[in-house]
Amino acid sequence: MGPIVGDGFRLDLVDEIRDAILAREARTRSAPTLNRGGWRSGEIFALADRPIRELAGSLRAVTEIDEALRPAGSARPGMLGWAMINRRGSHHPRHIHQGASLTGVYYVDAGDAETPTIFETTAGEVSITPVPGRIVLFSGDLWHRVPVYAGDAPRITIAFDVRR
Repeated sequence: MGPIVGDGFRLDLVDEIRDAILAREARTRSAPTLNRGGWRSGEIFALADRPIRELAGSLRAVTEIDEALRPAGSARPGMLGWAMINRRGSHHPRHIHQGASLTGVYYVDAGDAETPTIFETTAGEVSITPVPGRIVLFSGDLWHRVPVYAGDAPRITIAFDVRR
């Protein structure tokens, strides 16, 4: 499955989410990450910040599988998410989300340099430009990366995995 893109998703929350993530970055060290030179939160959906809890609820609603399609005896899907901040010179090398049946990226702030997320599909590379409120859903086994970020303002995303 190639990436599926939707725009305007919970656009009403992006400013508050950006402020909450930047405040968390100022208070905490980066969690271990593949992101070279960037910052990563811990599990973000467990935080008490209201806008992040609202976003998590909306993401859960769009990533649910109908009961009729869920294999017999399977548990409800679980979702884990984390915030990523890229600053000048940082990048996220090529990777997959092993064990995730569905992965997503929610763009909170594109920053001030057009640095796409690049997906490797059977048809070739697909570049997705960050836009606040844009959500990209894709299979966890789809290789992707973020090239070196050249902006001065932070590029902020929330990535998440759904495990069924």
